[in-house]
Amino acid sequence: MLKEEAIGTIQGCPKCGGMVLVAPPEGWVSSHAIQLASGGQASSIPGSVPPPLNKVSQTYLTLDLELAPTLPGWQKLLAYAIESKIVWAGAAASACLVGVLIWAWTASSPSSVEIARAEVDSSKNVATTAPAAKRDPVVKPADKNVQPFPASVIPATASAELKAPEIKSTEVKIAETQPAAAKTAESQPAKFTAAPAPVEIKPIEANPPVPEMVEADPIEIEPAAEPDPRLITGSGDADPVLPSIPDLPPEVEIKPLPVEKPAPLPVTAAKLVKQVPPPEIDAKSRLEEIVPNLDLQDVPFAQALSIVSSISTLPITLDADAMRLYGVSPRDIISVRVKDATVETLLDEIASRRGLGVEIEKGQVLVTASAEQTAALRTELYAVSDLCENGAAPADLAELVQKFVAPDSWQLHGGSGSLKIVNDSFTIGQTGAVHREIAAFCDKLRLARGLPPRSAADAQRVQLASAYARAKPLLEKQVSANFHEPTPLARILDELGSRAGVDILIDCRALAAGGASEQTEVSYTVAKKPLETALDELLRPLALGYRAIDAHTLQVATQKELDRRIEWEIYPVGPLGGAEPAGRELILRVKQSVAPVSWTGRAQIRYDSASRSLLVSQSPAVQAALSRYLSETPPKK
Repeated sequence: MLKEEAIGTIQGCPKCGGMVLVAPPEGWVSSHAIQLASGGQASSIPGSVPPPLNKVSQTYLTLDLELAPTLPGWQKLLAYAIESKIVWAGAAASACLVGVLIWAWTASSPSSVEIARAEVDSSKNVATTAPAAKRDPVVKPADKNVQPFPASVIPATASAELKAPEIKSTEVKIAETQPAAAKTAESQPAKFTAAPAPVEIKPIEANPPVPEMVEADPIEIEPAAEPDPRLITGSGDADPVLPSIPDLPPEVEIKPLPVEKPAPLPVTAAKLVKQVPPPEIDAKSRLEEIVPNLDLQDVPFAQALSIVSSISTLPITLDADAMRLYGVSPRDIISVRVKDATVETLLDEIASRRGLGVEIEKGQVLVTASAEQTAALRTELYAVSDLCENGAAPADLAELVQKFVAPDSWQLHGGSGSLKIVNDSFTIGQTGAVHREIAAFCDKLRLARGLPPRSAADAQRVQLASAYARAKPLLEKQVSANFHEPTPLARILDELGSRAGVDILIDCRALAAGGASEQTEVSYTVAKKPLETALDELLRPLALGYRAIDAHTLQVATQKELDRRIEWEIYPVGPLGGAEPAGRELILRVKQSVAPVSWTGRAQIRYDSASRSLLVSQSPAVQAALSRYLSETPPKK
């Protein structure tokens, strides 16, 4: 502290930032008090009188108070010695003395040249007493706690250039074991000999001098055998020699280990939460209810029927077979306007827009072929001369028609339909619906044989591809839906269908026969799976299934109803078939590979050699399996 006026003030410490009270040293008397005691006048200089002890300075002051030393004499001398750096000079001198002593002690230890000479002398003694045995080069550690480096740690490319280790605790000397004239193509590895312990650690020099190599007397060592090319060795002298690998017999074949395939993911099935039975509805009274006013303009056919079902609470089923025969699609656009009409009248108006009718069966409404199309028999003439060429008998074609098209409706099988052969034509008496199916069967057979169709049927009905094959692109679409909470089945199917771009119809009659309804509550979650897989996971736990109607229409029904239903399809097999014997062989393979137990009863399979096609009458599930089998089977060579 340099200024007296700082005594008694509280100053801010410039180092720690804290507040410090400046107190006078012991025995200190201010100059103001000395002047008063001596009779003098106090100084009139402002700030010469110390302020009160509780006054806080608002500014930092540089105080420069000096105290006279009051230490004893020997302590004064020690303090003076420290200030004059005598101690530091003494410490430096002591360090130099210690360094000289260490140097003198290390100079008396044996040098590396002497160690090498001693090792050479010991080698001479070994050579004169006994012949050297063949041994692998070994690096002996200088201490029992020091382990040699494995060969895998030393790079093969650098092992030939190994020098003495930088740490002098284990000095290694490379000794000559043969004269230059007796060496054999570098086949003898160098011998490493470790220095005996203990060895003094020497400081590493920047440019250490190369020790003088002492020439040793030759030692009798048998030449090493030619190395086996199969041995895995490095290029350096310090690499160890691995044991040889025996030759395998030529007949032994080395096969790669099989790669284990990951286990398939578990199938996520739907969970039935609540089985909702079909509603008990008086269908007759509901059909007689009046609809005050309804105007449907440019509405899809299936949507119009859904609106009527919501108004009347009647379950309505679309007959998919009748739709296929009459070329009706759920997406057909219709317009209907009624006023003060009954529900029955409204349904007739909608169905008649597409040439269909309405039937009531066990409290269920069925939109199907009209009564005049299904009840009355009429006779029609079919010209089949083009199908009877190349020696084909009309009787064979007649047999095919009666076996594949509505087989239960013919007199041959107890029905009312008739077929007579007149030259190269058929005279057939059947209902209007069956006549449509006969025409479609003959036209598909013509397409398979490369002939043009003759009927005026819709082109969509005579496509050669099966219904499943046409719907397959949509069935392969990836869909995702999350119905973790219990949800009506109809809503889940509607969501899946909209995501895949397909119309999914529900056979309410079949569900009611099984004691269920479209309002059955289900929980189901699917993430990025094909629609075909999602439908299997959703419907199978409920004992339900589906079938393809056309390229963009599916129908859901009970599995029992689907197994009972029989459909016919024509499959061109081309290279899979061939002549008649090859066709019979293909039929045998199909029966063995695709649902073997199902080829009895009403199921039929024939081979048409003229078109190289299979004519198959089976359930929808087997038809789908057969379509997949034929598409995956390679052609016969």
